[in-house]
Amino acid sequence: MQPITAEQLISWQSNSIDRIASLNAQYLGVSMTAIALVIAIIQITAYKISNKRLKELESKIKSDIEKKLVKDILGPPRVGKLVKINDTIFLITENGKIGFVNEQALRAFNYDPSSAVYANPSERGLPEVGTINEKKEGFATPLDQVLAESKEETLKDELKS
Repeated sequence: MQPITAEQLISWQSNSIDRIASLNAQYLGVSMTAIALVIAIIQITAYKISNKRLKELESKIKSDIEKKLVKDILGPPRVGKLVKINDTIFLITENGKIGFVNEQALRAFNYDPSSAVYANPSERGLPEVGTINEKKEGFATPLDQVLAESKEETLKDELKS
């Protein structure tokens, strides 16, 4: 005989209560008190099993959430992710972080400010490799624009020297 699952017991419980209550006690050859006792035992057993399953599920969910939080909080920089540091939203790149001066600049690169998450310590410690005031023509990504602007600044500095 196979063990009864919690789902089967709960299903049988809800169906059986209606059936048992409607049967004639004489036909069964037992008293209504015995029927009520059986129903109570079924309900208590189903409650205990379903309560145990709920606790197991709750424990698993908590564990999964804790793992994700630890990974996000203590993990490495999340390259490609928008993060918030104070009131500024940054794009995390392999080179560092790029700050967006305003929401228009962010949206110009098709980023949604609501998708930004709080920065973890490793992201906070990254160097700021540039800021974006507005999207300039010819640049597909913020990093391309920042790198081009950086090269431009380097050339200007070299020409001054």
